[in-house]
Order: sequence, then C-alpha cells, then structure tokens
Amino acid sequence: RRSRFVEACSQRGVDINPSHDGFFAWYECDDPVAITEACADQHVYLVPLTGGVRIGLCAIPTFEVERVAEALALATEASK
Repeated sequence: RRSRFVEACSQRGVDINPSHDGFFAWYECDDPVAITEACADQHVYLVPLTGGVRIGLCAIPTFEVERVAEALALATEASK
C-alpha cells in the first residue's frame, strides 16, 4: 500500500513523507485541521497533528489508495 500511495500522491503533486514501517504516512502542512476537514468532506478521514496530517495506510484498503490520494490532493489545492 505504501508504494502505491506514494506513487498516487506523486502523480497528483502531493509531497508525502512515507514512513518506512508501512503503517503510516505523513503530510507536512501549516493547517492540518483544514486539510483533514476538507478530506472528511470527501469521506476520507485522516488525523491532524501539530505540523501535519497522519495518514493511516494500514487502515486504507488497497482499492481505496488512489481515492485517498485524490482527496488529499484536492484538499491541499483548496488550502492554497
């Protein structure tokens, strides 16, 4: 999932920081609450933390990876 998610984010211009454990990824941003709320509007639920958003790759079914990357891309574009 991690490789697939990193590739999907890369294709959409989202600079994601994957962890090496494969369970989580990290998106660094100034307003993580706005990003997670915009994703939630698309029924994608991520975790806002200080300085960024935690993405639970371990909880995303493989067939939903691209949809999560797309939601994150739309949320980041809307926050600009």
